[in-house]
Amino acid sequence: MLTKYALTALTSFLLSGSAVFLLKKYALRRNLLIFQGVPAVGGIALGWAFYLVCLISSFWAGGLSFQAAGVLFSSLVMLAAGVVDDKRELSVAAKFLTQLFCVLILISFGVKIQITGLGSAVNLGLTIIWVLGITNAFNHLDVMDGVAAGTAVIASGGLGVICFLSPDADMLLLFLPLMGAVLGFLIFNMPPAKVYLGNAGSHFLGFVLASSALVLIYAPLERRIALLSPVAVLGFPVFDTIFVIWMRTLKRKSALKKSADHLALRFLKMGHSKSKALSYMLFLALFFSLSGVMLGRLDNFRGIIFLGIVVMAGLLVGTKMAKVEVEQE
Repeated sequence: MLTKYALTALTSFLLSGSAVFLLKKYALRRNLLIFQGVPAVGGIALGWAFYLVCLISSFWAGGLSFQAAGVLFSSLVMLAAGVVDDKRELSVAAKFLTQLFCVLILISFGVKIQITGLGSAVNLGLTIIWVLGITNAFNHLDVMDGVAAGTAVIASGGLGVICFLSPDADMLLLFLPLMGAVLGFLIFNMPPAKVYLGNAGSHFLGFVLASSALVLIYAPLERRIALLSPVAVLGFPVFDTIFVIWMRTLKRKSALKKSADHLALRFLKMGHSKSKALSYMLFLALFFSLSGVMLGRLDNFRGIIFLGIVVMAGLLVGTKMAKVEVEQE
């Protein structure tokens, strides 16, 4: 079984790397989706590899669950919408409505938050907030070469570990192809990037990770703290987004307006190279991801203490980075 899992990830990696290479050459030749001289076709290429390997692996595994199929279908719609956005630059309202439509497709497959004790309306609302939040957090994270893709690899790895340790490991058939596909792209996205994700890729990665996280089994009812495991695993893009919004609020700037106050850009402002800044960003992503895995293994009391430590660490990092002066547009 482990050999099959390894081959699944490797196949996805090779297909994705090949697709990125070929699509990059084609985009440059045809002048398609070029931003600052770099083709933004990475999302299309890694998405193709991901879906192909998921389809192949579903055959030897006897098929995917209905919910896993829902994740695949709704994320495919998100990827297609992202390609349109890259071509035409959709308005904020159009983007939101499109993303909401994709979430509703996901919910129609039964993929949603189901916390005992909360009403169905509350669970539904939390599902929409969660998926839309993570989807856009990954898009906001994609401000420097390698950050969004590297974070996606780490997060999918963390969710994959949780999946492997859970009673139901079927979702590994999504996480392993995703890891392999993103790694195949990441080779071309390391500083200096030869290919970009584009809005299609960043939105797709955030959406598929957020929706996949809702399908996993985290812990029995007596260990409710484990329900926060996916929040911690995907905590870094959330942390980055909250940090940026808070900094812009303090400066009385619009949270939707682009500016150079992201964490990654602050590392550059401190004098670090892009490679060094990327290593710091991915270390933080790894910290959150491992914290999420650990949180799922602890009882409620220890989990609360551990979660408090993680939050304090995040506050310390945020406080330090807030002192870095950046240019505000």
